[in-house]
Amino acid sequence: MQLGPFLLLIAAAAAANGLLITDDPSIVVDKSFDYIVVGGGTAGLTVASRLAEDSGVTILVVEAGTDEQNNTAVNEPSQWTSLLGSPLSWNYMTTPQLGGKTVSFDAGLVLGGSSSINGMQYARGTRDQYDAIGKLGNSGWDWNSMLPYMKKAENFHAPSAEQVKQGATYQPTVHGTEGPLSVAFPTPYFGASAFQTFLQTARDVIPGLHPNLDLSSGHPNGGNSLYFTIFPGNASIPGGNRRCSSAQAYIYPARSEKRGLTILTGHQVTRISWKTAGRFQTASQIEFTPTPSINGTTSRLYAATVKKELIVAAGVFGTPHLLELSGVGNKTILEGVGVTPVIDLPSVGTNLQDPTVLVMALSPNASVSDSLKTINEPGTGSNNMLDISQVLGVDGAKAAVKELRDTVTARAQAQVGAGAFTSVKGLKAILSYQADSISSQKAPVVEQTYAAAPDGSFIAIVHFTLIPQSRGTVHISSGNPAVRSKIDPNFLANNLDLYLLANATKLSRKITQTPPFASLVGSETSPGLASVPINATDSDWQAFVIQQYSSVLNPIGTVSMLPRDMGGAVDSQLFVYGTSNVRVVDASIIPIPLSTGHETATVYGIAEKAADMIKAARK
Repeated sequence: MQLGPFLLLIAAAAAANGLLITDDPSIVVDKSFDYIVVGGGTAGLTVASRLAEDSGVTILVVEAGTDEQNNTAVNEPSQWTSLLGSPLSWNYMTTPQLGGKTVSFDAGLVLGGSSSINGMQYARGTRDQYDAIGKLGNSGWDWNSMLPYMKKAENFHAPSAEQVKQGATYQPTVHGTEGPLSVAFPTPYFGASAFQTFLQTARDVIPGLHPNLDLSSGHPNGGNSLYFTIFPGNASIPGGNRRCSSAQAYIYPARSEKRGLTILTGHQVTRISWKTAGRFQTASQIEFTPTPSINGTTSRLYAATVKKELIVAAGVFGTPHLLELSGVGNKTILEGVGVTPVIDLPSVGTNLQDPTVLVMALSPNASVSDSLKTINEPGTGSNNMLDISQVLGVDGAKAAVKELRDTVTARAQAQVGAGAFTSVKGLKAILSYQADSISSQKAPVVEQTYAAAPDGSFIAIVHFTLIPQSRGTVHISSGNPAVRSKIDPNFLANNLDLYLLANATKLSRKITQTPPFASLVGSETSPGLASVPINATDSDWQAFVIQQYSSVLNPIGTVSMLPRDMGGAVDSQLFVYGTSNVRVVDASIIPIPLSTGHETATVYGIAEKAADMIKAARK
């Protein structure tokens, strides 16, 4: 019996009843689709699902990872750290960074992308930061334009009376309640008493720190308990207190609907084929292959045809990887690895920005360890968003801001000279804005988060830089799609990034030694007093940072949305410059850091807005 036609009959029957998720390429090979989406992650599934709302439209999503709908490690919030470094991550690695270390970068290699493996924290940047994106030549991307789309994605569940009693607060007007993405506080809120103890002590120690009603309001300064992309309800209830990824939000509930949508898993898009149309290149086909092993070889290549638009949503590293393999990027870099240039667009792969993270680890006081358990919860529970004067002190902040302002031109020239950006004019505008944001607008520069092991065996204070001044690149190093791109974030190349982490950690030590939080702490295990003593110098703290820093795993910017002459790779309609039908929809378009440390809410908003743009272009 020949299975090929039989499988096609099964697929046709399934598609007639709803969307199809398959790992069988024969179902889509050599077929034509109105829209092809590269990457079934946070943004890709959101866009695809929205496009499939219109009858008669055909959409293909090609996702390199597998469908893990019933994987306990994916669904159980307390197990999310087990996914880092696992087969469900791309497990990217950087080139050697400050201190000679290579840093791992996790990104979801699974249906749902990073929304299926991340820490589930949900927050937004400052109103002024979104407004700045609009002012940088991106009309329609300011706070007032983006908030409706972030709300459109969201199904926010207000805290229960018990959760409010335990410290949960929110601002109803900034949340949506009719979207697919469930956002909620954990139930039951096991760690809430420890969260509040941390917040109370931090307010006693840090001048000007105040409670914040809602970290997604556009004014995130201050401290609050966190909410997450999880389903509400007790874990004992089917589906309760579980992760809500883009797959759980937009795809699985629609299995019996959206019959024009086909999702192919386990396959990686390796190249875009082009046709010349006047001044522009038009994507005509994609080539794809079973997802290869790292540095392996691609097996059989397949093709599918795009009739209207190609949406690239492969992530901050995957999107420039595909564009460069397809001949879109810096001509010199492409020719150096044997790729024929199609569009000379040097901005592709530049402006890589990622916050750095540093962890202070603590052993709990044995008498309270049971109260620190976060069973069936994400591991983090509360955080403080600190401005520069709260981290460096008033005098230190003034000196740092003055240096930022005085060195705008020199820093822009140096970073462009190093290949981290392509336009001195554009980078000067960004750096000037960032200096204003940090000083006059008091945008948070450090996130200080309380975290705990699910079993209560350790607690920690985690520090994220939020507005990194350092920039790097990601570029292909081979014409072989299985060879990973060369990732160089240039971590901590700017001294301010280093100073902020060092001083924030020093500040956290003071919190751990101050009642009432001190009553929860048994001892400091990292850095520990032997490594960084009580009388440690700034150099001691900075040495600890250099030894222990890592990535926050929230990179942005590698295909930035900016005018072309300001260093942009896509325009405000998300079209790649020089193309007529290729849009990028993921975190790679975000040109500047947002003071949130967590880009999830913004990426969902980008995808919702992009879907409306694409629909409007079809009419």
